[in-house]
Amino acid sequence: GVMLGDVEISEKLEYRLMPILLEQAPNLVYGEGGLGKSYLAACLAVMVQEAVVMGEMLPEPGPVLYLDYETSQQTAARRFRMVHRGLDLELNPHVHYRFCHLSLAHDIEEIQRAVIARGIQLVVVDSAGPACGGDPEAAAAAIQFFTALRSLRVTSLIIAHKAKNTAGVGPFGSVFWLNYPRNVYELKKAQETGENIIHLALIHRKANEGMLLPPTGVRLTFLADTVEFSMESA
Repeated sequence: GVMLGDVEISEKLEYRLMPILLEQAPNLVYGEGGLGKSYLAACLAVMVQEAVVMGEMLPEPGPVLYLDYETSQQTAARRFRMVHRGLDLELNPHVHYRFCHLSLAHDIEEIQRAVIARGIQLVVVDSAGPACGGDPEAAAAAIQFFTALRSLRVTSLIIAHKAKNTAGVGPFGSVFWLNYPRNVYELKKAQETGENIIHLALIHRKANEGMLLPPTGVRLTFLADTVEFSMESA
């Protein structure tokens, strides 16, 4: 243990990616299917990995580990290269990738080793449902997930789903998916014009530190081998 009086504290909130990802905290983004959550997560990961500034989004650069519970390394590599093209970066993504088939809790020792060996500062979990390894509606599965995540001692971005046409605030599953993260955003489709452009709004639903922020607008433009991101009014 430590003496709390000896701990240095900052007078302002610290972010890994201002104002979306609080440093040393679990940050959760949830929304219905088909909103481009994984592309948004990839963009945020690349911004931290490559020190990309976008509008008011300001990164604290550092190595990123992407835990993929939903697709393959080929799909992820294609997605990240599309993001790199959209951000005018060289097509050599440096984000560390792990194909995951065990729950986070059952795989945590290997993930801990990877975090330490590579100096990881941000872990992205895509997505919460398969990562919890059980029924997302069960409190025990959510608690086990966040306990394992906490052991990594780094900033995290968790992608979670919400059932379509569901009223209320929070992702699908136990209330602990809303209670445990210190920072929660709901992703909503603000408008769609044409098949290749999606307008999104990141709505701040929970803040353990500070006050709720106004919505953040993001536009995704999908081209043949590129996805472009830009900030806009939500």
